[in-house]
Order: sequence, then C-alpha cells, then structure tokens
Amino acid sequence: MSERSEEELVVWLKEQIDAFDAGTIDADLVAHLDEEIPGWNDLGARARVTPVPEDEADRGAWIALHIDAYDAGELTSEQSARIDELVPDWNGDASRAALGKAPAAAADAEPESQPDVAE
Repeated sequence: MSERSEEELVVWLKEQIDAFDAGTIDADLVAHLDEEIPGWNDLGARARVTPVPEDEADRGAWIALHIDAYDAGELTSEQSARIDELVPDWNGDASRAALGKAPAAAADAEPESQPDVAE
C-alpha cells in the first residue's frame, strides 16, 4: 500500500463522513474507524475536513460548524488560530449574531448550576 498525503487522507475521511451521513457506509468500516480513529466523526473532525467555501456568501454554514465545534471544546487553540487566518473574526459576536449563535462570552461561560427545588 502506498503512503497517502495528508490532503488525500483528509479527502478520504470527508468521504467517509459524507457516507456516514447518507447511511451508505459499511457498519464494519464504522466500527474500524471508531476503534482506530476515536472521534473521526465528531464536530471537531467534521470542522477539520470541511474546506472553506471560496464564495463568501456560502461561508455561513462553514462558520457555524466551526463555532459549534469551538463551543463543544473540540477545536484546539492552534486550530482556532488557523481559522482566524482564513476567516478573521469567524468566532466574533457579529458572526455569532448573524448565525443565531450565543455571543462568545456566553459560550465560554460556565453553565450556572440550578438550585434544587423541593416539591
């Protein structure tokens, strides 16, 4: 088997995620990927394999996916910095508001504990 470039592997993984979403991936392959590449299909993986749309009008879904991955704690600071280089202020309050996402400060805040209510 020949070695694949990182770009080829990203394309292959994106194809597997697309097949998973379409329900056409083999169950044995899903089990193998789950074992060998934990998190292969989580928000962080999906964000990493989804290319930046060239047309700015098509970037909303791409940005929303990355904000969701960021909020879920599935992006490293290095990944966030790389996205900042590609799309400055992708995670800013203006982008979040345009996409119906919580402001960055709210997303970063710890959830408040709810008091127990005696009935």
